[in-house]
Amino acid sequence: MKVVLADSDVEHMTLQVDRTRLQPGKVTFEVTNRSQDQIHEMLVLRTDSAGQPLPYDAKDEKVIEANTRDLGEVADLDPGKGGTLTLDLQPGHFMHGMKADLTVAN
Repeated sequence: MKVVLADSDVEHMTLQVDRTRLQPGKVTFEVTNRSQDQIHEMLVLRTDSAGQPLPYDAKDEKVIEANTRDLGEVADLDPGKGGTLTLDLQPGHFMHGMKADLTVAN
């Protein structure tokens, strides 16, 4: 599964995925940071429902990772860099970040 992290400035960031529905099983996220000057990361978090708000620290402008059910991440990608993460996902897991939801279902 391809994931592209991008931004036009510090206020406008996107996460694009090449699909939003997967079969259960092993999934490899191939993540690329297309930013010119921002470090980005991709988190895969389990939630109880699609679109559930994440714990967020508005002062530091970041998700409070310690208060999530983190399944894995591709952390601190410098501009132009990439990384991969392989997970065994089963129905009921959802990925949230920069406005993209991914549902794993039969």
